[in-house]
Amino acid sequence: DKMYIHEAVKLAVKSGKHIALETLPGIKIFPTNGIDCCVVKEADGSRPCRGWEPQADDLMSDKWKIVD
Repeated sequence: DKMYIHEAVKLAVKSGKHIALETLPGIKIFPTNGIDCCVVKEADGSRPCRGWEPQADDLMSDKWKIVD
């Protein structure tokens, strides 16, 4: 299912999963309200890094999805 970022974040937080976007290949994002904010990881779950600088098109996209 594809959705807007706010819809994907709501489901991801509720289910403890990540969000991903087709135009950001190779990464997934774990949204939190904690000190780490949004944790960006490689798609396989390795190498988390702090920070994420989305482009406006990323935030407006309706192609976000939930991933493990």
